[in-house]
Amino acid sequence: MVGLIRSDGVVVGVAFCILGGYWAYRTKVLNTYLQISLVCLLLAVFYLFWRYSYFRMLLPLPLYVKMTRGHLEGLKDNIEWLTMAGGPRYALCLLLVFIGSLIPTHGIQVWRMFLSFIPVSFLFFELIFAVQIQNSWWRFQAPVFVVLLFMLFQSAVYLAGAGQKFLTFLLVVAVFVPVFALIALGISWINFSYAPQYQFYLGSFSVKLGQILNKENKMALTEAGALAYWSNASLEDIAGLNNPLTAAAPATVDYLRDTNPEIMMFHHAGTLKSEMLHRFDKKPIQSITSAVLIEAQDRGISEEYENIFQGGLKSYKKTNLKVEQVAAIVMAKYLTLYADNYYLYSVSCGDDYCHIYALRKDFKLKNDILKELRLALQGNYQSYAQAKHFLFT
Repeated sequence: MVGLIRSDGVVVGVAFCILGGYWAYRTKVLNTYLQISLVCLLLAVFYLFWRYSYFRMLLPLPLYVKMTRGHLEGLKDNIEWLTMAGGPRYALCLLLVFIGSLIPTHGIQVWRMFLSFIPVSFLFFELIFAVQIQNSWWRFQAPVFVVLLFMLFQSAVYLAGAGQKFLTFLLVVAVFVPVFALIALGISWINFSYAPQYQFYLGSFSVKLGQILNKENKMALTEAGALAYWSNASLEDIAGLNNPLTAAAPATVDYLRDTNPEIMMFHHAGTLKSEMLHRFDKKPIQSITSAVLIEAQDRGISEEYENIFQGGLKSYKKTNLKVEQVAAIVMAKYLTLYADNYYLYSVSCGDDYCHIYALRKDFKLKNDILKELRLALQGNYQSYAQAKHFLFT
């Protein structure tokens, strides 16, 4: 089940299954455990067969996208998370100190806590080899931090039972302070997110776009999570998280030409100079030309941008760029070659003009889409609950 929620959770699930087998062996219920595991295995085989028949790939697509480099791509991110001020370094140090004091009196309980940490430690190790794209607020490492907090709580219980009142008090304070700080931060972030001045246009526009498009329409994009959810149109995820073709290898100009999308949208991911996309004013949507896209190519950051823009890319392993950056460069190149077929627009994402839209000139629904896009950018916000017509909304 964990693997269905997050593909990288497969590692956590497998590790827990192994621990479950160990526990079943120790408690003499191994036969029952194996019988239940066999049923789960059959369900997993059926699911994997269905997945392969649909995607022609055995593993979840995000795993292919995140494992494209072939070296320790995520090591730097993991080290940053471990050492940053809001990371787990203090919790780890405290846990080691208190576990050391518990070993003489609670050796078995300490051993059980260590076993419970193995699954998330496997996840942490897996992330060392992953391209940690879209890892907002360190959400990939969150399971590790949550288990650490549970272990600290459990240590407090054992220390209290052993009569270590002072150590228990220190541990409770050490746990509750960061927990309440995180809760307060979460509440403030919710208030921040729902403040009218910070409501992001995609939340409303994606609903309206889905109502406009139909099954015959084709769209190529990088923001598949935001825009694809509401739509029944034919969607090509150029970043690869939902597309087996671009998960295995970078998209090409030829691929886009064969797709011939009526609408394109991508986040330029720093591959374009935003200041070049709104030269004359600060209107939230700007009409641009292919010449602007060429001029805005940010060659000053990396020569790789220019190389991919000119010659494309055959394999993700041949670049250090993120997949969303490769996708943005390829889509920009396509639009410069076929600019006569599209109307181009740069769209504000707050302080930055990070989104590029392209509407094919013969697309009959382009005016309806532009109308809804402008309304969303003007603050005509609609929440998810309102879009789904929930009660009291």
